[in-house]
Amino acid sequence: MVQISLTDYLQTKMFFQLFDALLKEELINKDYYLESIGISPSSYRRAKNEEQKVGLQIVQTLSEKFNLKMTPIEVLDNLEDMCNDIYFDMYYKIYDRYELYLAEIEKLLEQNYNVYPIFKLLKLFILINAPKFSDELYQNYLDLFNEVKKYKNFYNPSLRGIYNLFILTFESNSIDYNLAKELYGGFSYYVASFRSWKDKKYTECLYYADKAKDILVKESNYKRISNLNFNIMSSLIYLNRFEECFELAFDQMLMLESFAFQKSETKRTMKYLLPAAIGIGKYDFVVKKLKDLDTMSQVELVCYMVSLSQLSFKDYDSFYQDNFKDQELSEKVSNILEYTNNYILSPNKENLQKLDEFSTLKYIVYVLKSCKL
Repeated sequence: MVQISLTDYLQTKMFFQLFDALLKEELINKDYYLESIGISPSSYRRAKNEEQKVGLQIVQTLSEKFNLKMTPIEVLDNLEDMCNDIYFDMYYKIYDRYELYLAEIEKLLEQNYNVYPIFKLLKLFILINAPKFSDELYQNYLDLFNEVKKYKNFYNPSLRGIYNLFILTFESNSIDYNLAKELYGGFSYYVASFRSWKDKKYTECLYYADKAKDILVKESNYKRISNLNFNIMSSLIYLNRFEECFELAFDQMLMLESFAFQKSETKRTMKYLLPAAIGIGKYDFVVKKLKDLDTMSQVELVCYMVSLSQLSFKDYDSFYQDNFKDQELSEKVSNILEYTNNYILSPNKENLQKLDEFSTLKYIVYVLKSCKL
């Protein structure tokens, strides 16, 4: 298991990387500015490269000039413990203390300690590992990422592993997947797989997912494996490998039951399991899986209607007439039912195209495009 150490920040030379970044941001001529506040540029350079007594005085002076406080040793000790707790909980997708971590980091940021870039790094790490996360939220964190990026040289090797995860996540033009071989191997392969999936490089996604899973299994990180499987199943569907997707989704359902995962994980897995089953003609499986449910999601309903119609059109027609004919439904559900029924009655491109308007149905629509009824 990864251990984060902050002992490097007990030395003053680490902080010269921070002040280099701050001086660069202010567009200040560094040597001129240092001389203006009584610091010898040559002393600055020597203290930056090698720990020296004068380094402490320089760090104190510059911290004061930038309205920063010196970080007490006890704060640094507590921060190291918090870094490891946060990394462990986010890696294993444990969210009991999620809001507590964010609140604590905000309090620390208010103190203006001169290790504040570490707080920003941790904040971003927590945010991109949120319990519920969508691709759109990444755009909201780009400003924070760009701020963290300014201090990249301030992060020691322990923290650089987390920083490299951000590079893999946010840098769309970065293809340096060698990062995945560094300290945070399992996490890096996981992020590389996710980014490949976002870029619609599905074969590449599977390659990195396979490497990530090898590590995650050894670490018994089943929650992250479950999350990784969603990208794998999506990629398998888009690669027309429906049988593999079905087998993985079926195994995932068993794993979710064994480890008492949240129901939302099961519902999400069904989004892949049912279309994949239809893709390999397992209509009976779909009907048996869904027929006793009191309520169905949109994708479950479409999969049930399609599967039932393939097993017995008479039973399908009775189901449709008994449950939906002349019923008051929301416009969206009503449209989905109408378009699905039209497609079943006349499975052509035009009718399927209408179902493609609903993002929740993207996998079943893709399968139906590939395996016409």
